[in-house]
Amino acid sequence: MKKTITTAIICLLVGSCLAQGNFSIKGNLPPLFNNYTISLLIKDDIGRYTEQTLTKNISNGKFSFEGNLDHPTKNAVLEVHKGNEKKYSLQFALDTGINELSIIERNPTYRLLSLNGKMSLSNIIKGKLDSLRTSASRAYREKNKIGQGAVALPFQETHQLDLDMLHTIERYPENYYALTRLVQLSKNISMLNYGDLIINALNTFSKNLQESELGVKMTEDYIRYTEANRASRVGQKMFDFEIKNVPDGKVLTNKDLVNKPYILAFSATWCVPCHEQLPKLMALYEKYKDQGLQVVYYNQDENYNEWVDDVKKNNLKWISVSEKRSLNSVSMRLGVHYIPTYFIFDKQGQIIYNSDQMDASLKLLEDYIKKAL
Repeated sequence: MKKTITTAIICLLVGSCLAQGNFSIKGNLPPLFNNYTISLLIKDDIGRYTEQTLTKNISNGKFSFEGNLDHPTKNAVLEVHKGNEKKYSLQFALDTGINELSIIERNPTYRLLSLNGKMSLSNIIKGKLDSLRTSASRAYREKNKIGQGAVALPFQETHQLDLDMLHTIERYPENYYALTRLVQLSKNISMLNYGDLIINALNTFSKNLQESELGVKMTEDYIRYTEANRASRVGQKMFDFEIKNVPDGKVLTNKDLVNKPYILAFSATWCVPCHEQLPKLMALYEKYKDQGLQVVYYNQDENYNEWVDDVKKNNLKWISVSEKRSLNSVSMRLGVHYIPTYFIFDKQGQIIYNSDQMDASLKLLEDYIKKAL
């Protein structure tokens, strides 16, 4: 415990040193954008949510912004628009200090802009990672004779792309933007079972970046991931849990399931694949409930009332529970990253089936129900 507290204090100090900084942007655009409006959207560290929005007018092809960043680099977007016209956009890395941006029109059809000329190291790294994605998509289209346009890469190609990105990121162990991209990469579905690769990459970064707020969070996430991965393996016994959100007001614990074979099915009312699998699960429950099979249908909705309505609508007669996703929730402790995910426990409370690890299509579900009875 002392070591954890000490590390946290050091990280807070280092994080504060890394964090604070003013920024300025001086940029120019082609003449066609004169009298347009330009907005700067500053995102969170991994580019998900907008934290700040600043808006200026473009005059004589020039614009400028000033502000403050709470970290050395932030993901950002420039949107150029006029009236109700569709926006032109540019994604880039915004650093503390002076940012000089020379912007050109890259693709008028999709209204994309691009940086031109000298770029910061953060944007050079971004350009290399974007280029890897473009090349992977192009290669896949050519191999499968697919026309132009966006394409969703299959899992194997996505995983290889993520590995290529990882190797590129590892070449910049002193750059904060590279660290943000490593964090983003660690959350990709194709990398969820490769936590060791992510943490090994983090260990190549400078001590300051490892001990930054973002670096510490990555380490904590890795520890949680490792513990969850261990807890969810076939052969492991279920840990103690208590879930309060049951429609009849009762509290469910794992002790209520002692000596009972059961399926723990993770779902949500908004999950289309969950609803597609629901009739199959209901049929299996009806078929084997007289032999002692229990089903614990675990919902992760934020909206409790929608879940209650869903239980009534589908006339679910098994055990239905609801728990918002949090660090201590059952879903997080078992490392459930996408749904539907089904676990089967035997009468001794041991995991004998984990659909994520052994049967994503759920084809073997009934076979393992029989083994649990």
